[in-house]
Amino acid sequence: METIRLEPVDAITVTTLVDNVTDSLLADEGPATRPSMTALPRVAARFFAGGDTDDALRAEHGFAALVTIVNGERQTRVLFDAGRTPDGLVENMRRLDLRPADIDIIVLSHGHWDHVTGMEGLVGSLGRASVPVLIHPAFWTRRRLAFPGRDAVELPTTSKRALEGAGFQIVEQRHPSFLLDGSLLVTGEVDRTTAFERGFPGHEAHVHGAWQPDPLILDDQALVAIVRGRGLVVLTGCGHSGIVNIVRYVQKLTESSESMPSSGASTSAGRRSSRSSAPRVTRSPRSARTFSFRRTARGGARRTRLRRGSPRRSSRTASGRASRSSPTADATRRAARRHPARVREWITCQRP
Repeated sequence: METIRLEPVDAITVTTLVDNVTDSLLADEGPATRPSMTALPRVAARFFAGGDTDDALRAEHGFAALVTIVNGERQTRVLFDAGRTPDGLVENMRRLDLRPADIDIIVLSHGHWDHVTGMEGLVGSLGRASVPVLIHPAFWTRRRLAFPGRDAVELPTTSKRALEGAGFQIVEQRHPSFLLDGSLLVTGEVDRTTAFERGFPGHEAHVHGAWQPDPLILDDQALVAIVRGRGLVVLTGCGHSGIVNIVRYVQKLTESSESMPSSGASTSAGRRSSRSSAPRVTRSPRSARTFSFRRTARGGARRTRLRRGSPRRSSRTASGRASRSSPTADATRRAARRHPARVREWITCQRP
């Protein structure tokens, strides 16, 4: 495989717009900073003496992030996934004083509905949306969940005709591809090399007229960039490929001997797990230690800013846990050891 050379950027800000949890009471902690309840918009509430309350951020089973890349005087905003509900994405953008019209490019990590449905809200806000949308060719595949002892449930499938009819410019690419003059990499299909990141049991795809096991979800892809003087940044959606597989693949693509070392950072949104993932929950973090991550970002909406020459990463978190060691993070790790199937972790996402 030909080595990919990424052009470094000056700064990256990752603002998580949709995630599974929100907590208005969490204070700034370490690199994570969060908007105060008093800074959020107000909404009428007639049963309160003051007549209103804070218009709190919405949590939902899904993911969306706005990635702002700064290079010199140029700023480019990339929407990475769109959440589960039609209006969850745009409503959280409104609450955070962000404008859908400022989005330059959309990258969808995979075809599951909880990363796509918010595209409808974008169209409602923008009108005809002449924005490029980068996806893997398997994005359109019909899928369902077929767990033992339960009725199979087919998941909503995105309509290519509907997206194109709304004005989106669809770009399908199975292999790694560049954006922004070679400064942002979309991994495309990720090599699966670990023995323990085996995918999503019970996930099926409709192929050649029949339902077939589809645990690997091959359309899963990630974003990669290099911040000048700091190192690699990787952003995943669910991370169905497995975080270790993803990082190994990024190392292979970029031939980075220091992938995620002391100068690097990783932000991963994959965090939903099921009982079938317990061995993976145990082994993924062990293998991830070999990459010497400086920081990993766990579940919860956040704004992560990494700049050239900055001594450490700073995060602005709408509803997430702190990214570095803290009482909250320590408690999460202890809970993960006791209940690995219940704790949302950055290492895996076993729900679509």
